[in-house]
Amino acid sequence: QQPAMPQGMGGTFPPAPAPPLSTQLARFLDVGGKPHDDFAPIMGVMKAKDMPIADAAKETGLDDMDTFGFMAGETGARLSKDDPHGLDADMIGALNLYTMESPLYSTLNALLRSRERRSLQPFFPLLKLLLRARERLPTFQGV
Repeated sequence: QQPAMPQGMGGTFPPAPAPPLSTQLARFLDVGGKPHDDFAPIMGVMKAKDMPIADAAKETGLDDMDTFGFMAGETGARLSKDDPHGLDADMIGALNLYTMESPLYSTLNALLRSRERRSLQPFFPLLKLLLRARERLPTFQGV
């Protein structure tokens, strides 16, 4: 018998298996102790062209982002119907895409820590969606 989906998630597939421990740890240990206080600001993100999450994913130029972007868009469309914070399908899709096991997370984080800000330009439409989503989410209250 297959495990049930978490309540409110819908669908007919069992939850995906957890990524390997090495992958999980990499998300916490990928900073490498680099100082972040003397980086130039990232200019122009909010002036980037508005586009759906699937197009923003492809715009990054990373391998297989058309597939990951499609999956994120489908998830965003499903979850945005009941979103209590007013996030639209593309905003939710962007948050979902950033957390997927894909080339995006590590590549984007490395570029954000790079002094070469121009290398981020293909990511501007995606970053714009992520920033708009963050603006609508409530501030965490707790420990």
